[in-house]
Amino acid sequence: MTTMEDEYLEDLAYVRKEPSIHNLNEVYRKDLSDHSGFADQCADSYNQRRMWWPGKSLDQKKHQLDAKPWPMASDQEVPVIDPRINTLVALIMNAIRDGNITAAPVNGDDVERAASTTVFIRWMLDSWIPGAYDQIELSLNDMFEKGIAATWVGWEKRLRTHLQEIDLEEIAEQAPEMAELLADEDREDEAIEMLQNIFEGVNPKRAKKAFKQLRQNGVAEIPVVKGDIDRPVISAKCPQADIIYPSYTMDTKRVDRVHIRHFMSIQDLKASVHSEGWDEDWVDDIIENHMGMTQQELDGPYGNRSAFLANQSATLFNLGNRDAEDLVEIVRTFQRLVDEEDGAEGYYQTVWAPNQAEGDEENIGFGLFELLNGYDEFPIAVTTMSRDSKRIYDQRNVSDLLRGNQRQAKVSRDAFVDQLSIMMNPPRTHPAGRPASVWGAGADFATRRGEEGLYKTLEVPNTLREGTDYEQFLIDEADFIMGLKEGSPMALQRQQYYTNRGLAHVAEIARLAYKAYQKFYDGEDIHFRVTNSPDPQTFNQGPDDEELDIKFFYDVRTQDREYVKETVETLLKLPQADPTGTVDPAEIVRVAAMLAAPQFASRILRSAEASQADVLAKVSKDLALIYSGQEVAAQPNGGQIALEYIKNTYVQNPDILRKLQEDPIFAENLNTYVKQYEFQAQQNENAQTGRLGTPPTDLQATASA
Repeated sequence: MTTMEDEYLEDLAYVRKEPSIHNLNEVYRKDLSDHSGFADQCADSYNQRRMWWPGKSLDQKKHQLDAKPWPMASDQEVPVIDPRINTLVALIMNAIRDGNITAAPVNGDDVERAASTTVFIRWMLDSWIPGAYDQIELSLNDMFEKGIAATWVGWEKRLRTHLQEIDLEEIAEQAPEMAELLADEDREDEAIEMLQNIFEGVNPKRAKKAFKQLRQNGVAEIPVVKGDIDRPVISAKCPQADIIYPSYTMDTKRVDRVHIRHFMSIQDLKASVHSEGWDEDWVDDIIENHMGMTQQELDGPYGNRSAFLANQSATLFNLGNRDAEDLVEIVRTFQRLVDEEDGAEGYYQTVWAPNQAEGDEENIGFGLFELLNGYDEFPIAVTTMSRDSKRIYDQRNVSDLLRGNQRQAKVSRDAFVDQLSIMMNPPRTHPAGRPASVWGAGADFATRRGEEGLYKTLEVPNTLREGTDYEQFLIDEADFIMGLKEGSPMALQRQQYYTNRGLAHVAEIARLAYKAYQKFYDGEDIHFRVTNSPDPQTFNQGPDDEELDIKFFYDVRTQDREYVKETVETLLKLPQADPTGTVDPAEIVRVAAMLAAPQFASRILRSAEASQADVLAKVSKDLALIYSGQEVAAQPNGGQIALEYIKNTYVQNPDILRKLQEDPIFAENLNTYVKQYEFQAQQNENAQTGRLGTPPTDLQATASA
């Protein structure tokens, strides 16, 4: 091995003071080239899903002169792949919203902490992460169309500013000292410093400009901070083009490197200087010398690389010129590097431009090179549609599984339409010597004189029924393959499997977002309200190294209303069959409500604490009326809470004991009120005895014996 090769490999393994962009570009180009086979597979899947093929026309007829079985024959769209991908994505998106989520600290046994963390994770997805469900939906579409879902998880921290006019006259009215300072030419430095102190985020250059505008025009534009943005962000990355792993990758958590491509405008580049600390001189060089990309550069090795592959693309629409003069390709390369001296491992990010790297090696720079402080893994969630191969790029997708069904369904549909047209207008014979005609519906062809029936139509076999049955068979088979065939237990298992794969991806996104929250959030405790939880929540970060075990649970059978009905009925019977009291009736009601009406559960459910407080408030009001001499009926619910409060707290009060002894009417009304609650309890016991044939106490005694 040569010294140059040694240096190349060492640059990919060890931490350097600065990255070698030349070597980074070489390994990037190699990863791109090795990735092109998977990219071709993705391009084919894209066309299959959208039913694009060469020569396709909007009228769904074949216009080629050599078309088979004849020109203008049927060329129908028969969607098989797309609706099944859409159905699976819709199923998983609904499962995310309606399913049960648990988020428990791995090393902790604090039940309350686990409960609050669970609610916090739900709130992150529902409200805090911008566009979370849109990005998740994009990733799920990638999972089924391309075989891989990849989602980058990061943190956005910046001041949100907007330009606002300030008027010198208004300043003079509200702060005369400030107006006086602005009017004094000899105190320009003080005025600029004052503007910076008053308006957060104003740099010296902008403050100086505002100072001159105020003195000349009496009005100036100045950036005003609207508020802080301090939140997690997620972004779906297309595995075909946006995110590139080495072709041999088996474990995306322990791989040595990964590249993420961005196509950025001048505005994006300038904003990154301030928000992420990119090198301003490097950005200026990119803007001045390297902007603009052709369609071929945009597609790169991801596009069709030969005449044969190009011919497989759709030709239905003329997309015109897709060159992008105002974009440039920027790459973030994440690397797992080791310190040569002590072997310490770290995760690093390099921001660079491939266009610049192709130029003079001496002028190659980079926008950012930094240690991802505190990271112990790449901040990317990657999930494959199935796990039947070690390497992540050895994947099948829905288009691979259903390509044959869609193709054959199209053939069957075309045959049906062609059969119908030829039956409605069958070919005719005519005397020989006439011009020959092509075969097809309504075609004529010659016969010699003397043959019987010079003019006649040909007999056409009727295969309409067979074609329709065959197409239905193909559709049913496609449903079975993707787990969508109604009433099939085996298909139901596949549906649950694909749902679990999607939910696992979302759980990984949530875990990485929570880790980013621990690392980067430095604000106060968060107060929030969350879907399916009626109570306001307060959450703090907890330990810096806290690991979460996040899981989403969703039973696909809950789409069956009969199954939900039977499950709810069974749940509601459990307390009556529980001799030891291990079943929590309140939690059963909560689960039953979420099963029966998940969209309304958050509006009708309350926490145990809120429910108890409500019952006690009503009972206290009743007791106040009884104390004043009135008769009051018992509350319809919460009898056990009411009895415990009256016997253990209310009547223990010395004033109440004295009142009971001195006021017989009060004692009688209170006794009646208590007996009503005791009667409720007896009725519940009688219902259980009638169902089981023996009192609950006997069952409990038997169980304890």
